Amino acid sequence: YLRREKLNLTDLFAARVELTSEEIEKRIKVAYHKLAGSTRDWVGLVDLRPMLGNVATKDVDKVLRDLSRTGRVSLVPESNRKALGVADHEAAIRIGGEDNHLISISAS
Repeated sequence: YLRREKLNLTDLFAARVELTSEEIEKRIKVAYHKLAGSTRDWVGLVDLRPMLGNVATKDVDKVLRDLSRTGRVSLVPESNRKALGVADHEAAIRIGGEDNHLISISAS
């Protein structure tokens, strides 16, 4: 169930933080810029997600889909699938029938 719903144990037992889409977007951008060496660098969702605090995965995924659809972020799969671990697969977001593991944000 946890894997299918892309949940962690903390999603079940910790108090969730209810944020607006704008607040989640801001957290995503702040976390991205802390991890990225420069604008348009690729950052793993496995590294980004823990920096967002205790926000429900489904809420983060909705914002990521919206940002991707509007072209404000780029999401792509890791080309070296053999390098992916379980955590990478759990952090991925499925868009267009494909698991995406990396995010890039251009200057805005």
